[in-house]
Amino acid sequence: MAKVELKQPIVAAIAEDIKDAQSVVIVDYRGLTVAEDTQLRKQLREAGVSPGMIRLSVGIESAKDIINDLKEALENA
Repeated sequence: MAKVELKQPIVAAIAEDIKDAQSVVIVDYRGLTVAEDTQLRKQLREAGVSPGMIRLSVGIESAKDIINDLKEALENA
């Protein structure tokens, strides 16, 4: 099975989770300690936000290209 076939249900689930969201928060977690991450997740839950994590690895691309790629992936899920 190709990698893309394995990822399609994951992208579809993410698209379903955020389709009615009023906002999506993107955080660069690099440098956060485990304690800081735990505190951030606690604060998100207390604010009624469902914290989830998607690890996104990108190469050297413009932000516009990355955003367009994400939009396309979620729209086609």
